[in-house]
Amino acid sequence: MNNPLAMYEAPNDKELITITFLDKLAKKLNNPQDLTTPNGLKLMDAIIGAWQIHCKQEVKDWIHDRQLDLENEKSLHYLAGTKSAGYNPATYPPALFKLIKVMFPNLKLQNRKVFTKLIKIYPNLFRTSNYV
Repeated sequence: MNNPLAMYEAPNDKELITITFLDKLAKKLNNPQDLTTPNGLKLMDAIIGAWQIHCKQEVKDWIHDRQLDLENEKSLHYLAGTKSAGYNPATYPPALFKLIKVMFPNLKLQNRKVFTKLIKIYPNLFRTSNYV
């Protein structure tokens, strides 16, 4: 494949409007590159807000699934006897993941420090364990 962009879908009108708004906001905030600055956190707030406005069903399903994960989580005592104890991968809703990657292209979303910071700031969206 010669064109690396050929594997991506073209954004629809709603996505273009959202990305344009977020791009203008990022420029106003001096193009933050990560979540270590107040401007980076403001941009992340805007990204999540846009996702919540435009992807209402995905938001509802995502929060419902996180609640189920927390309700059905096995205890640490139970997990101590299994081989899978202690591993919990970082997961993101697809539309939110795409928005974050557009606005923070160099942010490593699977990095433990990044995901831990997101859990602390947005526990209802990212917390997948009662033991975090």
